[in-house]
Amino acid sequence: MIMIFVFGLSYLIDIKPSLSSQEKRFARFSYEKVKIVERKPIELANMRSPLEVVEGRARDFPSEALADIAPVAGDEKNKDIGKEKNTTQKLSLILIKDHAKLAIVNGIVVREGDMTKSGKVQTITKDGIILKDGEGEKWLKIE
Repeated sequence: MIMIFVFGLSYLIDIKPSLSSQEKRFARFSYEKVKIVERKPIELANMRSPLEVVEGRARDFPSEALADIAPVAGDEKNKDIGKEKNTTQKLSLILIKDHAKLAIVNGIVVREGDMTKSGKVQTITKDGIILKDGEGEKWLKIE
C-alpha cells in the first residue's frame, strides 16, 4: 500500500533533473538558416602544369610489349620457345603485386600452376620459384 502511495505521489510531483549551465545553453540553441552561395570555377589562361613529363624518360622504357619480349607460357605460337635440350632453367624476373604472381623462366612468362619443360611451377616467392616434377621439387633462384 505504501508503494502505491509513493508511486502515486511521485507521479503528481513533477521531478525534473537539474541541468548544468552548458546543458541549459544547448537546450536554448536555435539555428539560423545560412544562404549557400554556389561558387563558379575560375578559368585561367596560359597556366603551366606544375608536373612536367620529361621526354627523356620515355626512351628508358622498351618500345616492345612485354608479351613480345617474354612470351606467355601455354601460348600455341610460343610452344617451342624455351625447349632447348639443355635442362638448365634460368629465372630472369619475379613480379609479385597484390595477388598476381608472375615469373620469367627461360624467356617465358609463367604463373603459379603453369608447366615448364622442367615441371610445374608450384610456388612463386620474392626469392625464387619452386618447380615440381616426377623427381620432386627444385628451388630455382633468380640469376
